Amino acid sequence: MYDGDGQGRREERPNSELFAAAAEIRREADVLLAASGALLVLGQVGEVHFVGGYAMDVMVHRDIDLYVIDAAGAPDLERVLATQAALIRLRFFRAVLFYDFVRFPRAGFPAAHYLGLKAPFGTGDAHGPGEWKIDIWFLPAMPDEAERLIEAVRGLDVERKGLILRIKHALMAAHIEVPSVRVYEAVLAGVVGSVDEFFAYVGIRGR
Repeated sequence: MYDGDGQGRREERPNSELFAAAAEIRREADVLLAASGALLVLGQVGEVHFVGGYAMDVMVHRDIDLYVIDAAGAPDLERVLATQAALIRLRFFRAVLFYDFVRFPRAGFPAAHYLGLKAPFGTGDAHGPGEWKIDIWFLPAMPDEAERLIEAVRGLDVERKGLILRIKHALMAAHIEVPSVRVYEAVLAGVVGSVDEFFAYVGIRGR
């Protein structure tokens, strides 16, 4: 297994094992969402869309990405703050974080209000439940590029979807943070055909 300093090599896992692991973590996500009641709260604000690994069936991390298309059709700070309070009152999440990227924009992030939820939940390991994170973006409309990306990844063949999972697992094992969208775009464009090629493509040394 690659250890981040060039001293190790990754273990190849068969696609069947990768897909089984992705399906299992997605099932755990479904149980968490049902148990928490978060979708019921968010549904009172607007239409909830799953994006990211959950929507594409390539989950590796305990991380759920949601877009909430606000029925008001524009950023509404008071509605978001009321939603934050309602989520806190569920007494399910360890943390409910708020960021205002409308007032304080940041490159690479939507100009939107954001809530981040954290909860210990699921199988985890010997040290306790796994730590789940839910990223929620409140948007006036569903971005076209997000829908296109979801459909494109979902339409990939088994080998290329397996490559996405293999790359994401390798990044996680090496404790290297690379936005998943870079993985999706590189595989969709056909510029990488292996984990090693992706690491070279994004400039990660030591493989």
